[in-house]
Amino acid sequence: MHTIEEIRREYQRLDQMIGVDTSGLEIMFSPQAVYQYGCCKYRNGRKAVPYKILIASFLKDEETAFWDTVRHEYAHAAAALLTGKNQGHGPVWQSICHKIGAEPSRLAGTCPSQQGNRKDRIRYEITCLACGARYERTRRSRFVDAVLSSGGRPILYRCRCGGQIFRCISR
Repeated sequence: MHTIEEIRREYQRLDQMIGVDTSGLEIMFSPQAVYQYGCCKYRNGRKAVPYKILIASFLKDEETAFWDTVRHEYAHAAAALLTGKNQGHGPVWQSICHKIGAEPSRLAGTCPSQQGNRKDRIRYEITCLACGARYERTRRSRFVDAVLSSGGRPILYRCRCGGQIFRCISR
């Protein structure tokens, strides 16, 4: 099982390669992350200052996906520290990824831990009665609220097929 201390050591090693200081970043595991592997949080709007990196808790027991995510999020923080702007997945971020040996890809593949984690957390299953399309939600979103409060006939939502009548099952 991976720890925050391991991430700190890796970030110190990468800081020496890139020439930035990420020691002030807060690093946390996020038990709420179900779909997202990691996230770099910023302060100060346009003058992006990274202050926190979140890594999904379900990655603690993974090896490849864990380290790929840790380096991916580091590249976001380093790019912002070097340029003073949130670089997204642009050329500056990609260049840093190449330097530190991270895959310069916006999306990671799925790992076994994530699949089990998602299924365990699904609380609402909404089905279109016209075509049978299923929409799974882990939280009570606006879509879920609209279906539940309208008796299955929300005004603002339609299925891809155009259907407007839904059934919602709460788990």
